[in-house]
Amino acid sequence: MGGATKASAGPRTQEPWTVLARRVGQSEDFRASAIRELRSRKNLSNELRKGLRSADRPLALEVISALNVRSLVPDMISLVPSDDEGFLILGLNSMMDSSNRESILATYRLQLQPENLSRVSPGAVVAILEPFGRLGIRLPRGSASNLEKHKTPEVRGALLYYARLMALRHQNFDYADVVERMTRASEYQLRLQAQSIERELNASRTLVRR
Repeated sequence: MGGATKASAGPRTQEPWTVLARRVGQSEDFRASAIRELRSRKNLSNELRKGLRSADRPLALEVISALNVRSLVPDMISLVPSDDEGFLILGLNSMMDSSNRESILATYRLQLQPENLSRVSPGAVVAILEPFGRLGIRLPRGSASNLEKHKTPEVRGALLYYARLMALRHQNFDYADVVERMTRASEYQLRLQAQSIERELNASRTLVRR
């Protein structure tokens, strides 16, 4: 008498992409396995596109960065105005190349326009100033003055670092007066930062004159 045939196991249920995304930030073994599974998902781009527009945005950004999903850069650019923490902009900064640089920077310039700046989160402003200084890009007219008066010390500190990069890396001293005024900032840490940068700028000017 033949025994009952054991039912064969069905196909393994695919885990939600968000579960795999959380493993990307874990140990190397977990990360490597999660990345392999994420790459095999046929609908991953659409899942990440939806994730960028939901509370899962941090997880979507983690996966986009880990897998270098450049096809979603246009989606990220369109969402820059809604970046409340600056994480999306940091992701864009890391994916910036010759093919998308102008589109990204044009969006950043729009955010820094004086009429828009009050609606941009401090974290987003700090993230935007980094590539502007690194690449030697001038701020929109009137933006430096508004940033200098910004209520958030981290933004004013980022402006100081921007002025430093413009002067020392790109030999553009147009923002040296910002540094000089901020040597008298009410915050002790900002005063120290501005005084240190002012000494660097003065030394650089002396070398240029020789």
